[in-house]
Amino acid sequence: IVVMVFVTSRLVWLWLSLDTSMYWEESYRWIAALEILKHPIQPLFDYQADHYQGGSLCMILLAVGLLRIFGESILVMKLSALLISTATLCGLYVLGRRVFGRSTAVVAALAYIAGPPLVAYWGLVVMGSHGESILFSLLQFLIFFEILSGDWRTPWSWAVFGFVSGLG
Repeated sequence: IVVMVFVTSRLVWLWLSLDTSMYWEESYRWIAALEILKHPIQPLFDYQADHYQGGSLCMILLAVGLLRIFGESILVMKLSALLISTATLCGLYVLGRRVFGRSTAVVAALAYIAGPPLVAYWGLVVMGSHGESILFSLLQFLIFFEILSGDWRTPWSWAVFGFVSGLG
């Protein structure tokens, strides 16, 4: 129910007022995604926005997949940001539930939905530097707590932890 409320509220915002969810730097992701989709002319890693923003490449590639499936439009491009925001909401809930209990998880998820407008805004901007790092940080904490609990205490768990940390 929480995920449905979140996705519905963000889709309504995009549908009714798409221009209020725009940021000038998204144009780079748009052009990079279209170029990769049609005919890439550079090596893949050259498409990330900055040398330190690996998340921008993840966001661009996610947008490429969605644009390929649903067609080219700015609304489809925004779905990649919505997907990351929804995954962040789910990660926040799962981490809260695993570590602190169900009531804390529900409160955290509701706070994320009804939080400050700036959080909602950046959750709909196709950037690859802030929202994605929050998602990866939540995943890092979740994996780390699972390793500490003993459930995932294997070399592969540490490898996954390192991989997620590197992506983040």
